[in-house]
Amino acid sequence: MTATYRVSFLFLAATIGALAGDAPSPAVVFLKGDELFSASLDGSNLSQLTRDGEKKRLPRWSPDGQRIAYLRKPVGALAQLTIVSRSGDRIADITIRPESTPTGGMRFVEGLDWLDDKRITFWGSANPWNCELVTLDATSGKEVEWHLGTCGTFVRSPDGTLLAYWGPEGMGFSDEQRREVLEISEARVYNNGVQFLSNPAWSSDSQMVALAEWDPDSGAASLTVLDGRPDRTPKPHLGRLERTFERPSKIIMQAPIKAAQGDQLDIDWAGEAFIVSKEDQPLYRADPKTKKIEPAPPGALDAVLAARERDPRSSGKTTAVASALGSTEEDVWAGPAQAAPK
Repeated sequence: MTATYRVSFLFLAATIGALAGDAPSPAVVFLKGDELFSASLDGSNLSQLTRDGEKKRLPRWSPDGQRIAYLRKPVGALAQLTIVSRSGDRIADITIRPESTPTGGMRFVEGLDWLDDKRITFWGSANPWNCELVTLDATSGKEVEWHLGTCGTFVRSPDGTLLAYWGPEGMGFSDEQRREVLEISEARVYNNGVQFLSNPAWSSDSQMVALAEWDPDSGAASLTVLDGRPDRTPKPHLGRLERTFERPSKIIMQAPIKAAQGDQLDIDWAGEAFIVSKEDQPLYRADPKTKKIEPAPPGALDAVLAARERDPRSSGKTTAVASALGSTEEDVWAGPAQAAPK
């Protein structure tokens, strides 16, 4: 068995190493059958971490590379979270929302990740329109953060303190009629009767949020940059969620762009400016400081695309890892450089 895995990892190391250059090779944690394994990308240091025969999914390295969290089949609860050391020693078992706890929200845990070395975040659909995202204290298992928004739109600020996401203003509207609102950590900061064409994108200093939008009334698209640090003093309930309160953010910049209803645009910050693209083709460069927007210069996305290629967890590489190991893509996870065996 060891020889088979070694051949697989040697093949992967050649592929990923060619893209990553001389960057440190992190360890990979993966599921094979019902058991958890880890290994280096060069095929060495293969280690079987569990031997309990229990169904597992979504293994994830902690940012410090010292622990691995994964989900086990729950009994009488939404989920069972287990944390083990990098050598497989069990550190914690956390029962997430036992059936005895009256609560609505998430029906199935669809995603899991570490927010930092002390917190774990997980998410899943709560209804046909929205997903719930919850953050746990990794030691006590206590829920310390809770959000409800459109699935796939949750974006954490680079400093880890705030979460931006958008959701519908109301339920039951057609795609053409719907209106969406932007929230930052339970504060509704932007409610301008628009549809969003991009996920919110945080500036590198966590001070601003940029997004692209479509106005169904005027039939026009624009870029909007908001102050990302709203006053979060609680106020009486004015929104669709019991824990949501109105706190309009200052609009730092707003400029028209050419886009159509239903377009899916990406926003990537580069220093004090950001690039708007569609399907990895750069369209605009915007600078909130000067309030200028212009066509993106050639090669504007080169650095962003190169960084994605260097990330072992990028889509193409995890697909390759899963294929070589006979595992599934969601059950393979490359750790940080600190996870590299010494």
